[in-house]
Amino acid sequence: MHVVALERRVARVAASMSSQATCNTLWAFATLRWELGAEAWDALEAAVARHGREAREDEAREGGFSAAEFSTSARVRSA
Repeated sequence: MHVVALERRVARVAASMSSQATCNTLWAFATLRWELGAEAWDALEAAVARHGREAREDEAREGGFSAAEFSTSARVRSA
């Protein structure tokens, strides 16, 4: 019963959640093996997409390495 209330709340607040809160929420529902309804799933999916866009924009603005580029360059240097 309480999980249903949490799911409804997530659907309403996902747009304002931080990336860490979004990850924690997805992890919590997965740990409970709770299958989200369409409204909550769509809200969390949109939050993940938004955080991904924001991360790419930050990276482009800062001109920094992505995690994949960093790990690749570290392997090349150590070889």
